[in-house]
Amino acid sequence: MDKLFIDKRVQKICKEFDDAFEQKNLIRIKKNFKSALGLLNSELDEISKCNLYYSIGTAHGDYIQIGINRLSDKEIEYNLEQSFFYLRKAVDLIEENDIPREISLKVYTNLGNLFDEVNRRNEGIECYKKALEIYPNFAMANGNLGMAIFLYSRIIYDNSHQVILDHEAYKYLKKSFQDKRNLFDYAEKDFNNYCSQIERVYTKEFLDNSLTFDDFPILDEEERKYRQWCAQNSLFLNPLNDILDNNVVWRDIMHLPNMIMNVKDEQKMRFFGLMNEIKQEYISSRYLFYESIQPRETEHFSDRENHLVDSFDFATYSIYNYKMRMTFRSLYSILDKVAFFLNEYFEIGIKEYDVNYKSIWYIAKKKANGKIIYKYNNPIKEKINNNWGLYGIYWIYKDFIEGKKTSPNPKITEISKIRNSLEHKYLKTILTIGEVKILKEKQKSFDDKLAYYISTEELYDIVLFLLKNIRSLIINLICCINIEERKKCEEANKEHKFIPPLNTYPIDEGLKF
Repeated sequence: MDKLFIDKRVQKICKEFDDAFEQKNLIRIKKNFKSALGLLNSELDEISKCNLYYSIGTAHGDYIQIGINRLSDKEIEYNLEQSFFYLRKAVDLIEENDIPREISLKVYTNLGNLFDEVNRRNEGIECYKKALEIYPNFAMANGNLGMAIFLYSRIIYDNSHQVILDHEAYKYLKKSFQDKRNLFDYAEKDFNNYCSQIERVYTKEFLDNSLTFDDFPILDEEERKYRQWCAQNSLFLNPLNDILDNNVVWRDIMHLPNMIMNVKDEQKMRFFGLMNEIKQEYISSRYLFYESIQPRETEHFSDRENHLVDSFDFATYSIYNYKMRMTFRSLYSILDKVAFFLNEYFEIGIKEYDVNYKSIWYIAKKKANGKIIYKYNNPIKEKINNNWGLYGIYWIYKDFIEGKKTSPNPKITEISKIRNSLEHKYLKTILTIGEVKILKEKQKSFDDKLAYYISTEELYDIVLFLLKNIRSLIINLICCINIEERKKCEEANKEHKFIPPLNTYPIDEGLKF
């Protein structure tokens, strides 16, 4: 990047981070964190600030790499959280400003690597794809995308999906070798290794040719537009939608894998029923959101003849706006439903009314003063390092822990305020007027101190963020169960046990009314 764009103070601290990493000096990196955070509080242009966010986020990753054998699990987790936080802050600036492509490429690729490290494959793949939109031949984004897709395919239970994912993984891995200038030696070795693994399974003809797919059944125009929108935003519960958006992925095909159950268990279908509920709530929320953002020339008839008083603060009221709010609330409820699923499946032992997306990671129910009310035998902490899907769920839930100083999610404060306002106070969404947004920061100039203000654009961004995260959560839950069921099957095979199949049947489309 042209250093003329970057504040000299930022250039200096970035070089300090680089030098400390070269020297593998943890103390120096830690000292640089204090200097960098102090610099963030000064007047910086957006390009310099983005570069500084990137350097801080990357340095936290370097800190782990250097100290991997010396740091406690808690220290490693803290530095991962900080790395996420600052790289995401850099992404926010990239998406709101004209940031040079050199820094944007590095930010998206490094954030993709970070998501990949904690098994948030869906988000990692999205980051690599954004990097490739900027520079399609970028070696590290292509190669890392190929690796991510390959590893993703290993926890998917559908073999036909695995074949397609492997084909696409190979394509990106091979493409990385075309950009030698940006291909590190260690990365080239890794990418070659993954190519070799794929080549041992598939023929050269299959890997070298493009895939062809059967067309999706002919749809009416309204449904076609909806499904196309879902695919373009990677919102289908379908692993292929992370890499493709043509009509072959226009279906929510994922569900639970084959599961080993006690044949005498009268409730052996309960997990399939709960997954039906989780999927339907997500899909209904997704469509509600889609409806809320469709272009319209006039008000909805249900909003007519509704007497409201103008509070002169540009607040907007309509069924469309409230559909977006309902989407937010509905998606949030899925967090606890997935926790409820995990509590039952892993027999954690949390009482029904105490189950939530926070409690499933602990070993006891406590009072505010720390006194234990009851303990439960929680096996999750033991399983988390041997189950990629469960590890991914853990890191997704971290994005929703309110009020935590080490949250990896810069949006958590905003999300928490919106949720609190929707549930316990009230939220005002305000319109964009011409080129100028009436932002929530201007709330001080309004008379209404009871409301929390947010622009319609900001609410849209937050709800889309939730949709993508909840989709990833559901996919990770399915992958988590698949991994556990594979282990059960392997144990049964070792003991030469016969496992009769549990037949499942799809609900007839004609009954969905």
